[in-house]
Amino acid sequence: MNNLFLIFNTRHKPFDDVRVRQALHYAIDTEKMVQVALKGHGKPASSFLDEGNPGYRRAATVYDHDPDRARALLRAAGVKDLKIEILAVNVSWIVDCLPTVKSSWDAIGVETTLAPQETTAVFTKMDQKQDYQVVAAASNPNQFGLDADLIMHYNYGPENLWMQYTRWAGDPVARQLFKDMDRATREPDPAKKRAMVQDYVDVVAEQAVLYPVVHNELMTAWDARKLSGIRAQPYPGVNLLQARWI
Repeated sequence: MNNLFLIFNTRHKPFDDVRVRQALHYAIDTEKMVQVALKGHGKPASSFLDEGNPGYRRAATVYDHDPDRARALLRAAGVKDLKIEILAVNVSWIVDCLPTVKSSWDAIGVETTLAPQETTAVFTKMDQKQDYQVVAAASNPNQFGLDADLIMHYNYGPENLWMQYTRWAGDPVARQLFKDMDRATREPDPAKKRAMVQDYVDVVAEQAVLYPVVHNELMTAWDARKLSGIRAQPYPGVNLLQARWI
């Protein structure tokens, strides 16, 4: 599974407030996004991990479409008349999803502007530490395989690139999260480690600093009239070890 995720610049107010980040996730009509933009080939995120991952557990915080809750969270955070420019990569399916984000945020009173650009342009700006509010981009967490702890460490860590983009690593919640992640990595008992990973994924979901909106299906195809023995993988690529021409 691939995903569309949002990155918030936590140094740009009001995105330092977890209630604002949560509000914007609750506002998004993810079912509409899946049906309209992804033609049914995807699922709203119910964890950082997709449901096919062996380490998946439904997160304690799931952002089902709830515009009333989104408005209430913004009020609780003292935020009104919010205007957002979404800096986004111009990957075709991401661009297809963006109008749903805009209409969803507009519907809760957040004036939203879309700014899709070449992927290199987006991340060059972030590498240069230019100011931004929210970035929408695509990722495949399974690119390194299905190890949940490895996937999470790629995205969350005190010195990794993604946390540099979010500017969140110094937050007390982040520092505790990184400690919990390292403890899970060192845990030798597989069952205990799985539970520890699932617990810290709950923190990631609650904080919604870098978090998926939807998971979409990765398509794999071949001509079965000409090739046999090919197997699709649960991560990018195909298994050709038993492939044969017919």
